[in-house]
Amino acid sequence: MPGPPGELKDVLNNAIKIIRRPALRVVSRSLGFVGITEAEMNPFLESLRRRYPEVRMVTRADYAIGPTLYLTTSNSYEKDLRKIIQEIRARFGEFVFTTIGESFLGLLVDRLRGRSLSLSVAESCTGGVLSSAIVSVPGVSDVYLGGVVAYSNTSKLSVLGIPKDILNSDGAVSEKCAAMMAERVARLFVSDIGLAVTGIAGPSGGTMKKPVGLVYSAIYTATYSDVYRTEYSGTRQTIMHKASYDLLKNLWRILQKI
Repeated sequence: MPGPPGELKDVLNNAIKIIRRPALRVVSRSLGFVGITEAEMNPFLESLRRRYPEVRMVTRADYAIGPTLYLTTSNSYEKDLRKIIQEIRARFGEFVFTTIGESFLGLLVDRLRGRSLSLSVAESCTGGVLSSAIVSVPGVSDVYLGGVVAYSNTSKLSVLGIPKDILNSDGAVSEKCAAMMAERVARLFVSDIGLAVTGIAGPSGGTMKKPVGLVYSAIYTATYSDVYRTEYSGTRQTIMHKASYDLLKNLWRILQKI
């Protein structure tokens, strides 16, 4: 115990200062990106780390959707955290889908709902993975009308009505077939948007002209349509998941413009 009264006074004053000091709390945000890779972002993120050393930045790669950036600091440096978000928006704004950790699929469904747009899908090589991703969002039934897994040429012909000459001349894995699948499924379910995906998920079935990993996907609306050709690598399951989520990311980009 301090002896002289002066020493006791100093101890009490210091204790009061400590008690009155504002308690530190952790402030964190998570930013989600779509359509850009972690490698493309890294040089800019490194410059932010040098300029804002008190804010911890950690990225986590998600091959299906895109990188997530986690920002953490104390409330004393919350202004720095906000500045970082502003700078990231200025640099990568078109690729940012959330700054508060929202789900990509949830936001996609909300965007469809906000525009009163309905959706249907036709799948071949993904075998229901695309539909499964969509229905993982609670309450999606007011947006998602249904889907068809037309895996064989017979089902493409009988269920979706893909013309036989397209299947014979261009093949099931082709730009024309993907575009027709998207249009026909939209007509079948009377939806505003039709999505389609057809390809070769492997590990067998590829040729020199159409290798394993080749996927055609398509988006159809009454005023807009597009077909995407992509060659994927990886396991059968990886190709199925990448193809499904890439199509949903393409739909996201289109919805940003309408």
